Amino acid sequence: MRFLAPAAIALLALTPSLATAQRVGTTAAVNPQASGQPPGGQARLLIVGQDVVFEEKIVTSEQGQTQLLFLDQSSLTVGPNAEVVLDRFVYDPNTSTGELALSITKGVFRFVGGKISANNGATIETPAATLGIRGSIVYGAADPGCAEGGAASASGACLDMIYVAGDQLTATNQGGTVTFPRSGRRIAVNSSREAARDLGRADAADISRFVDILEGSGGGGAPVAPTQVVVQQRMGPPPESAAIAPDADQGVMAVASLAARDAATTATESTDVADVRNDTATEETARDEPEPPPPPPPPPPPPPPPPPPEGNLSGRLLATPDSGFVADDGAVYTNPLQQNVVGGPDPQFSPAITNGRIVTDETGERFQADTPLGSIDLPYQLGGFELPPIGTQTPFGPIAGFGAGGPNFAGYAGVQVENSVGKRVFLIAGEPTADGGNLPSPTLQLSTYEVVPDPVYQADVPFIPDDVASHFEVPAVSDLYILRRAAEGLQGMEDSGRIADNSSPVKSRFLIAAGAIEGEGANQKSFLLGAEGSLLTTDDGKLAVSIGSQGSFRLNATEGPARQTGSLGTISDGEGEQFFGPDLNFFALTTSGPRLLDSDPDVDIGSASFEPYASSSTAGEVYSYAHLVNQTAADAPIGSRSARVLTGYAAVLGETRLSGDRFEAPYVLTSHDPGGVVVAMEPTTNSLAAVFQLDQNFVSSGSSNGPNYVSDVDTATFGFGGVGEHVGTYIDDDRYAARNTRNPDLYGNINGRQGLSSERDPDGFRSIMVAHELIPMGDFPGNDVTLSECSCFEWGWWASEFRWADEDGPNRGRRERFHMGTFVAGDIAAHDDVQAIIQQGQVATYGGHIVGNVYNEGAQYIAAGNFSHTVDFGSRSGTVGATFDNRSYSGTSFFKDNVSGFEGSLTSNDAGPATRALFDGSFVRNGEDPVGGMIGTKRFFDDATNGNKYRASTTFAGKKIPDLGN
Repeated sequence: MRFLAPAAIALLALTPSLATAQRVGTTAAVNPQASGQPPGGQARLLIVGQDVVFEEKIVTSEQGQTQLLFLDQSSLTVGPNAEVVLDRFVYDPNTSTGELALSITKGVFRFVGGKISANNGATIETPAATLGIRGSIVYGAADPGCAEGGAASASGACLDMIYVAGDQLTATNQGGTVTFPRSGRRIAVNSSREAARDLGRADAADISRFVDILEGSGGGGAPVAPTQVVVQQRMGPPPESAAIAPDADQGVMAVASLAARDAATTATESTDVADVRNDTATEETARDEPEPPPPPPPPPPPPPPPPPPEGNLSGRLLATPDSGFVADDGAVYTNPLQQNVVGGPDPQFSPAITNGRIVTDETGERFQADTPLGSIDLPYQLGGFELPPIGTQTPFGPIAGFGAGGPNFAGYAGVQVENSVGKRVFLIAGEPTADGGNLPSPTLQLSTYEVVPDPVYQADVPFIPDDVASHFEVPAVSDLYILRRAAEGLQGMEDSGRIADNSSPVKSRFLIAAGAIEGEGANQKSFLLGAEGSLLTTDDGKLAVSIGSQGSFRLNATEGPARQTGSLGTISDGEGEQFFGPDLNFFALTTSGPRLLDSDPDVDIGSASFEPYASSSTAGEVYSYAHLVNQTAADAPIGSRSARVLTGYAAVLGETRLSGDRFEAPYVLTSHDPGGVVVAMEPTTNSLAAVFQLDQNFVSSGSSNGPNYVSDVDTATFGFGGVGEHVGTYIDDDRYAARNTRNPDLYGNINGRQGLSSERDPDGFRSIMVAHELIPMGDFPGNDVTLSECSCFEWGWWASEFRWADEDGPNRGRRERFHMGTFVAGDIAAHDDVQAIIQQGQVATYGGHIVGNVYNEGAQYIAAGNFSHTVDFGSRSGTVGATFDNRSYSGTSFFKDNVSGFEGSLTSNDAGPATRALFDGSFVRNGEDPVGGMIGTKRFFDDATNGNKYRASTTFAGKKIPDLGN
């Protein structure tokens, strides 16, 4: 041991003592050289396990690196040629709150937030910007020359960062304040006058660039590398008497009990101050001192770490199988990795998670658990966050992707990155919701959830790959809804969710939908997607979701529509639990769902598929997805609900795909009478049923009924959902959807013939209908269109595909596809009510919208417009003006014999090829007014002399304009 010379002792007496300065942390690593200069004191070489104090300036050499571990468990690592000042540190260990502010003048750094950052946020001042950090991990490289107008750094930025993980990061400078809500991003500030920019997602190579600088090899400041246990022993817990001093602006903690310890150990912990000053006289005095006694023997090794604490979180870990297999539903997975499969028939790819727990170490909170294949150790934080590969461990290797944390819940979805071998890994664990999820609900209750994107597909739209979703800039995606049925609690469907008749009432419900219409005319693309059904009770009494999704996509206006379909289910822990948190707060949806046809609790493998119009295409034929689902509101508002049966109209363009990918021109299908659409809404069972009956209008060449194109599809009937069944969900009058019917009374047909049958799709259809209000889609670019809103009608979108059952006949392999048709329905006015208004001779004007499918010289798209219809009830006629698809029309209407309906024709007013329209409609009740609104269909077509290049099939809906009606 070296003793301080008298001159050095005198120097310490004249400057602030390290023993009395505020201790803010400890050096956890020094490699090979770094110095610290306390406020008002001399520079001192730092060694491992040495205290650092308030306002100390830390400087590293050209090869230097150091890590500082603060009292609140924050850590700061800096690389070579770095300068850091510990500006402010105030910490109350009793409340885990305080203040932490650093200045990093230059150099590469890594900041890992601790308790102060998690609760109050921390501040890092750099030449280019001031960073506001909350619970974050940030890598950075600060370059003062660039920020002050000098040359840019090698990375091209004055401040080059990677926001690895955290709740929030802000960057403030003369260019303003920019908030970065998403972690896992590269961020750059090019000068102190330019706002920070998000450069995109960071990958492993970006992080490695910083790690190589911060953790490179070299000599050290201690002869023996310290373990984390040694560092913690050196720091010790803050004394019970520690508290924030009354004058917090001075940043001083009342830690007087540390002073005696620091005074007694100063000689052994500090580099000789005389050496720093190079005071030769002092050195001579030091050499006259007697030889110090031999150093004490090294302390015994620390005891082994205690066993991991017992945890109460359970779940399941799914991973991609190593080879192909055939799933239970018959889907063939030839390349599970490329098809993004999670789970599999082999149990080693779906082990149960046990002993899950949330722990805290020097890096922050972590999720740890056990499985039969090995242990799990992953970063954890509340809310959603991106998961870096550093510091992650699973039996299948480290993962990078997404995580979500909440009360008693942890979920992760990612891809293995070790050795650049891809493997999907999906994990969900938590404290199961009580009673298997069957919680009582004294009143009707609606909960809303958000769906975290699949980590591989990164799609903004659930259940589809990003190469499909990326076609759409701003898709409309509804909340995911769970509707609890009142009184009976959150019980699911019994009998594996299959109901042979209406004797078993539907109970709690599930619903999510998405859609988009983007672009105009030949440049348009559109889609409709929905998934809905009942929550089911498995044979072992656990609540589960096991339903399906249906969708129709037109990614190019000159090509036919593609169809999406898929299984959809929750995943369970080893005991069959599938909902986690106190009140169904968290769950996961994948194509791996629970078995519902028998008592086997193991993970089943389902599939999703995206089938283009041409059957020869195999792209994306079969795939799997994985979504974490987090509750956003436990009790969301529910709108108006009523038991009612509405009637109305539907319209669509049908498209035929023949065997061998031969195509035929699209044909127009519409309803002519208000009984063509029947929609039944049943709030008692939260269910919905609908049937659409349509026929082709144009049947003879050059006739007054239309042009000379025909299809052999004369009639078509489509069934959706079922009252008392779990394929139609009714939340309220604005939010509802239905899929393929299971009710034989609603089975659809083409020309009276049912299609290919299966247990799940007995009528040969794949169908979905969705309320417009559930997913409002765009403003129809290029048109000055106002969509009419009125409680007097309901309208929305539907799509379907029909597969002919003609294995040996001319229709072998044939399919009919119907992309984004429209429907409208209301309370049709009674004959006597309309007759009374006719006798009064009333005149009324109606205004509303027209929406539907267009075929225009080979391009197919959705178009819209508006109409004005003035009706003279006394003369039983009217005049109509309309715009649709950027064309204007005018015409007349006449009452039908039943007087509650009308028909008429329109002629285009524009130059160019003549376009006509035929329409049918009915009056609907609006409150006390029996004719307060009108609904119907319009069929547009061009003159036969123009080659029949244009046709459209639409519905219209509007309401009486009060100022003009009598």
